[in-house]
Amino acid sequence: MTADRPPRTPRRADGAAGQDSTTRGTSRRPGFGVGPSPLNPVKLEAALLLAAGLPLALASGGLLLPLAYGLAGAAWVAWRARRLARRAAGGGDG
Repeated sequence: MTADRPPRTPRRADGAAGQDSTTRGTSRRPGFGVGPSPLNPVKLEAALLLAAGLPLALASGGLLLPLAYGLAGAAWVAWRARRLARRAAGGGDG
């Protein structure tokens, strides 16, 4: 064995290398990761509003309907984000 090669990782019976019981079943890839956020439901709702709003904007002949939908959606997302941020900070619900 040469000095510049790292030692081989022992393999388990199922062929996985270097995993123990604490990492089994998890995908630990090196790189950037983000933990769970209390605002994840708001992100989902904003994506759904956008997905529903784009066809509405393309199908409507005027500007009033998409504008009203966008303002209502923005107000909804802002209200939900403030409500969840207040709840996460311990300020209660409302």
